[in-house]
Amino acid sequence: MKESTADKLAAWAAEHPDATGQEIADYFGVSVSTAFRQLRKAGWARSKGANRTAQRNDAVLQFITEYMDANVWAPSIEEIAEGTGISKSSAWAHVTKLRSAGIIEVGPLSRQIRFKENA
Repeated sequence: MKESTADKLAAWAAEHPDATGQEIADYFGVSVSTAFRQLRKAGWARSKGANRTAQRNDAVLQFITEYMDANVWAPSIEEIAEGTGISKSSAWAHVTKLRSAGIIEVGPLSRQIRFKENA
């Protein structure tokens, strides 16, 4: 039986538990949001031993992805904080890290988060 893309992504992520969402996406040549969709499809969850910051970054990115899939607009910082169980300042810090990593772009107004085309 041929292994699906989702299963290949999940297998690679399991072999590299400290890999960030961006590293997984880069390895497979897909966007981060596509990588997360495929990983969720395979029932993948990050291991408990993984780096806590990477886990939170991934949780914030996953929340943003799911929110934008369900709505026409991006979530606010408050919604990201509530949806991931972190403070607003932590949510902003994780959004800033994702922006610095080139995964998302953030506009000057509220709800102006979008995925970069090459991410």
